[in-house]
Amino acid sequence: MVGDICVRGIGKAFPAEGGGLHPVLEHVEFVIHDKEFLVLFGPSQCGKTVLMEILAGLTAPDSGSIQREDGTPLSTGDLCMVFQKYALFPWKTCLENVALPMKFRGIPRRARQEKAMAFLELVGLKGFEHKYPRHLSGGMKQRVAIARAYAKECPLLLFDEPFGALDAQTRLQMEEELLRIWQREQKTVVLITNSIDEALLLGDRILVLDGAPASILSEYDLRDLPRPRSLSHRDILALRQTILSNSSLDSNRQKEVERRG
Repeated sequence: MVGDICVRGIGKAFPAEGGGLHPVLEHVEFVIHDKEFLVLFGPSQCGKTVLMEILAGLTAPDSGSIQREDGTPLSTGDLCMVFQKYALFPWKTCLENVALPMKFRGIPRRARQEKAMAFLELVGLKGFEHKYPRHLSGGMKQRVAIARAYAKECPLLLFDEPFGALDAQTRLQMEEELLRIWQREQKTVVLITNSIDEALLLGDRILVLDGAPASILSEYDLRDLPRPRSLSHRDILALRQTILSNSSLDSNRQKEVERRG
């Protein structure tokens, strides 16, 4: 358990063509509450993935800090990240892919195989434990990646647009599956997306990231909206319109977000 996580004053810039720096993030501040499902929503190329990589410790910020509520730094052992690309080892079976984090922690072979089987069953892949990634559909591969993330048994899970490469029907199924697993396992989840519908279906809170350089534009609390949610519900429709109209997205960028979503 890591408790609440405080993200304070995060800034990041990269070298620009022709010299100088290109600022991507500027004074990004928010709190990740313990066991919540937090969604970072914003258009493509707004810096969401850079922010996620900073949260994961893969990229160092130029300014700011990420700390637990008691002031201690967040460590890589506290978290696991699921990427849009499945990042599975093609020469390992589903069972071996899921068991790998436990192998690195020194868990005995029999125990890690039993736990890996349980996580595969959790994501609906019982019977596929000895299949290789090449035998799986895109949605099934992402289920394996999610099972592996849970197998690491970290209190914080980071999802970097995990369903962006899936077709619409599979994406909806995976969103429902992820929500079911989160409700059962009670981990803290942070997910980034450029799909407003995905954000509305999944999030306890939605933080809108936008601008150049990007910062947190607005925050929306959805914890009073019961689950499962329907995109046709009047409260969801009203909130959808509010989020889009209060963002800095122009109509062309809104269309792009919806097309990619």
